[in-house]
Amino acid sequence: MYKPYDGSSWVGSIIVSDSSISPTGSQNPVVIELPGGAAAFLYAGSNGKYVYFDRQDWATGVNEINLANPDNYSLNQNYPNPFNPITKISWQSPVGSHQVLKVFDILGNEVATLVDEYKEAGNYEVDFNAASLSSGVYFYRLNTGDYVKTMKMVLLK
Repeated sequence: MYKPYDGSSWVGSIIVSDSSISPTGSQNPVVIELPGGAAAFLYAGSNGKYVYFDRQDWATGVNEINLANPDNYSLNQNYPNPFNPITKISWQSPVGSHQVLKVFDILGNEVATLVDEYKEAGNYEVDFNAASLSSGVYFYRLNTGDYVKTMKMVLLK
């Protein structure tokens, strides 16, 4: 049983019954729903005398992502950037075409070909693993025939 704190005063009780919380040790948290729809985690204390309470009401909203075919070509900034050693590169293609995504070093030498194939219209993402490369600035280029764009990324080891 726990009495949640609403910021100014103690309010009603919440009864929790879960056999995974042992009175003799910490266990996985139990997720409970608070009045008003908020959620909280309850953790059993290591000595069996305390329950730790963590409210989970910091979410501010959810953005809808449109997964329909895009209207324009777009090559997005890799994420994370700088990275070590793996990063994600994403792009959008409004029409089907042969698409080539390559990575180059600062001198313009090709170090990787990530995509070299026909792709339908859509949203795409690929992981680039640079574990075998040295720290430095690299460029990635998307070429679809109708669209060519190059972006910069930084590998920090």
